[in-house]
Amino acid sequence: MSILKSRKIEYPLSLKKDELGYIINHVFMPPKLPQEHDPEPAKKDSALLKAIDQAARSFCEVVSTIDTSKNTKDTWITLQHMVSTMMHLHLHGSFSRAQLQTALNQMDVNGVLPVYVYAQNAGIIFRKTGDTEMTFESFQASLPVDVVVGTLGKVLVTFPSAPRILFGVDSTVIGPLANILSHMAMEEISVALPKTSKGGSSHHETRDVADPRFITEALAGILRGVSPSIAQFSSDLLHFMNSKLARRLYKLSQMTGARMDVATFQLATSTVHATAAKLELRWKEIQDQFESHKQWRKDECPTRNRSTDFTFSNSSYLSSVVRRNNATVTSSTDKPFDCGDLNRRLARLCGVRARLTPDVIPTITDTPELYASLYDFQYWIEVHLPDWRSSNSRSSDDCLLIHQAISGYRRVALSHYQNSPERLSLMHLCILELWIALDEVVVKWCPLLAEYSPEIPENALDPLLLSEHGHMKRLRDIQLYLRERHSRKRESLSLFKDVNNSSSFANRFFSLPLAAAPLLRLHSRIERDADIQRSRKLEELNNSNALYKARMEKASKMDCEYIVEYDSDDDEVQVHRKSKCAKCREISLAEKIKVTPFEEPLPSQLNHSRPIVFELECPRPFAVWRDATQDLLDTLYQRPKASNEDAYTAQKYDPIKIYFKDSYPGQRITLASTTKSISRSHYGKPRSVPATTHNVILSHAGRFALYDSRHENYVISGSEDVVREACTFKLTDYYRSLQSFINNTTHSPNSVIASLHTSPIEISPSEYMAFGHLRSGNRLQWRNIMRALRVESLSFSHYSAFALVIQAVWQAGPAGENGLDDGNVREAHQDLLNTDFGSQVLGELEGVISSLKGNWKQALHLGVVIVLALRVNSFSPNSQLVKRSLYVLSQCRILARGWLFDLTGSTQDAKDCVISTSRDQYQAIISILLRMTFTTERFGTGHEFPQREDAISYLYAGITASQAQLRQELPTELGLLTRLHQKICLQMEERFTDACARDSTILDEVIRLVWGSYSRGRSWERLPAPAQRWWTVVTGEDSNRRPVVVHFNLLDGSFLLNGRPSDTLPAEITSDSSFRLLFQNHLIKKVRPAARRGMTYEIEYLEQQV
Repeated sequence: MSILKSRKIEYPLSLKKDELGYIINHVFMPPKLPQEHDPEPAKKDSALLKAIDQAARSFCEVVSTIDTSKNTKDTWITLQHMVSTMMHLHLHGSFSRAQLQTALNQMDVNGVLPVYVYAQNAGIIFRKTGDTEMTFESFQASLPVDVVVGTLGKVLVTFPSAPRILFGVDSTVIGPLANILSHMAMEEISVALPKTSKGGSSHHETRDVADPRFITEALAGILRGVSPSIAQFSSDLLHFMNSKLARRLYKLSQMTGARMDVATFQLATSTVHATAAKLELRWKEIQDQFESHKQWRKDECPTRNRSTDFTFSNSSYLSSVVRRNNATVTSSTDKPFDCGDLNRRLARLCGVRARLTPDVIPTITDTPELYASLYDFQYWIEVHLPDWRSSNSRSSDDCLLIHQAISGYRRVALSHYQNSPERLSLMHLCILELWIALDEVVVKWCPLLAEYSPEIPENALDPLLLSEHGHMKRLRDIQLYLRERHSRKRESLSLFKDVNNSSSFANRFFSLPLAAAPLLRLHSRIERDADIQRSRKLEELNNSNALYKARMEKASKMDCEYIVEYDSDDDEVQVHRKSKCAKCREISLAEKIKVTPFEEPLPSQLNHSRPIVFELECPRPFAVWRDATQDLLDTLYQRPKASNEDAYTAQKYDPIKIYFKDSYPGQRITLASTTKSISRSHYGKPRSVPATTHNVILSHAGRFALYDSRHENYVISGSEDVVREACTFKLTDYYRSLQSFINNTTHSPNSVIASLHTSPIEISPSEYMAFGHLRSGNRLQWRNIMRALRVESLSFSHYSAFALVIQAVWQAGPAGENGLDDGNVREAHQDLLNTDFGSQVLGELEGVISSLKGNWKQALHLGVVIVLALRVNSFSPNSQLVKRSLYVLSQCRILARGWLFDLTGSTQDAKDCVISTSRDQYQAIISILLRMTFTTERFGTGHEFPQREDAISYLYAGITASQAQLRQELPTELGLLTRLHQKICLQMEERFTDACARDSTILDEVIRLVWGSYSRGRSWERLPAPAQRWWTVVTGEDSNRRPVVVHFNLLDGSFLLNGRPSDTLPAEITSDSSFRLLFQNHLIKKVRPAARRGMTYEIEYLEQQV
């Protein structure tokens, strides 16, 4: 035995501190689940390989100096050469095709080459077994998290896990193999990455490792197919069965010398050979049985003069195609398309749009397009409500009309705009404007109302998200009106506080002789009726007392009467029976005399009686104003919990219910008493006589307060604001824990730093701090946004970062010291008034646009640029900055249009559904963003688009958005873009309708972009109302091409050819076996009804027209 003597080894290896720590953690320390990704792993892996290589070289030097076998020395030399080759191959982490191909070609016989395919989490060991043969072994490099975490005790891993695969070595194999591995080492494959579900969406789990199946299964299967050993057998199954038999025979051969004689071994050998032959025979029988067709051989095929001599027994359609004669086609598909029925169907699907005039408040109808009806109503408020308010024809009769408009709009909008912060913001703005119109009418009817609080705080709408400068101006007008109303109120007078106070509106209203005349008459009537009823009750009491007295006096003059009865012993006994006694009967009749109490209909105190009279016939303008204000407060504030107090409304309170009249159907606020009326309580039972006036004439028992009949609760003002939460975007995925940073601007930078330990593992500390700091300070938001853009500290391509920026840019926020003055903007947006800052913003945006070219996955990053450019365009007072913002938006438009051409110009493989779905979503997002660039409030020179190309881009983006969303709807968190698109469509409809009416060739260019073979035959026509958004044209026709009827929805981009949606094939075609055989798993795009006669559809497939 050789003894290995120790000696000092020179080890000239210099390692950096982080590299040394990496080696210690991964070589010497016990393995554990990583808490974070190692920085620069390729560099550190290279350092590890260098250390191993130098250690192997030093060890080989020691081995060469000692007396050991040649086999041992060769083994260590091979090992050292293997490590050295791997080190040079992975010197820079990944490897190129040329490097791997060179390494494989230079391998010696018995040489070994390990390859680490980093992106696939796979390891490969190549062994050269001969001059023309090599083996392939593969294994998983790192275990999945669930295996490590879910295993009790130790995890046992076997390397390699798959059997060696023998394959031939030549240039036709080595070159493609090196090419495949070089790409797979650098590019992650989406379907191999682990998935996790968060917020209803699927995401890549970055804390887990990839599945190596594309190496261990797919590539291994390919190499197995070129294995020379496989060619000896007719199937993989037979190969493995023969391999199993051979292995068993080999094991038997090792036993012959010790435990088995030669005869037995020969018998076993002959049996194994017979079994292999039997397997081969059975497999041949199976092949013959299931052979479905013969292989054609050229020398056996008869000569065919015409291809039409072939028959297709499995497809009647292909047979008909073979027999087709273009000159005599009579296919039903060539019949002219009747578009009359389609036009009628389109008209039914289109909602009837309201005709908007300043004289009539529109109503919201339940139409198929409710969003359009809501938009028209909001447009009327913005454009026509000021004229309606200033009209001299306004009177108190308009109160109910306005209240009905508010109630109807509020009910529909709250339901339709749920989870839509920007739409709810606009709803609050519109409702406040309608309420102001109502308030003006009611104050004009009764100026006394102006002395009471409007109940709505001036800053109630500060959290609103307003995307347009015009909306900000409307908010300023609302707050100025509220400020003026609050300044006119007396002390703390409120309409919803104690109604019995002498300063309550109801009590003071009686001081207005003209307005209160009907109530004064009602009050007098109630008192007159009470006097009459009281007199009658007193007369009844006196008569009852007199009758009682008379009966008792009569009874007093009488003696009780006794009767004789016999007891059990038959003795006579005198017994007194009241029923037989005349005196007792008289007394009984006197005691049965009773008088029902009378309750005064009104309290004796005037401050308590007048509010009751006021509510019995509440003036309609005031009742409407109070109900509308309570509705508004319910929208702005959280309702407090209902009390458990009893409530007896005025319309059901016995003494006064006969006088109650609803001010209008559906009146909400009224009076209710916490106590029952006398007649409903035990005090109302008839009183026995004799009785006094005090016993029968009772005071009014009611204790009245304002009562909400809709919610069956007394009116209590809410204090918890719900507007801020409703008007704040909700973050998704792992950003949910950062929601507090987007809710408000009151958190400090220090609080963000202090909460850094709560950051999700998916978010880096720098991004966490940038996200939290962006809204930490109302005046700092724009500057923080610019900083984040400059240093790229936020993932702007993620929805949550996009939502954060929009929240900061759109939210109104506090008005500030001079925010309500004319010409000024609110505090958070004061920086935009500074010309230098606006110029810096646009310069930064131009730089971002340049960095985004060619990467359509950064679509939301482009969305951030568009939102900021639009804001500068709206707020900047400098005309040059306005023009420059238009240039920035035009560059965004060009970039988005290029992305759309990239996304719509290629055929995708349906096997990767994730990629295909993602492309459709990005196509929809980019199309919407392109259209968003046109929503500028100021164009500098008029309000028309300066270039014809812009109109074409806008309409083309509408088609691509419609087609993409038809294939794949946007996820819930991107609903903001869908809602914005609806608004853009309605906002721009009239402008582009006029443009197309002036120049219909715009439509031709748009259709040609999505249908290259389009040619116009007739003139474009616009369908009549209500389908006037639809334009139609018939294409040209010749001997080979039939006309196609085109319908284009200018509003939303819908595109129909012969009544069918473009870009999709019907299910009966895509499910056909012949179609699936021809086109396999490819997603077919650019589908059109065929213009060629005899055909139904035409498609683009692999850049060919089919």
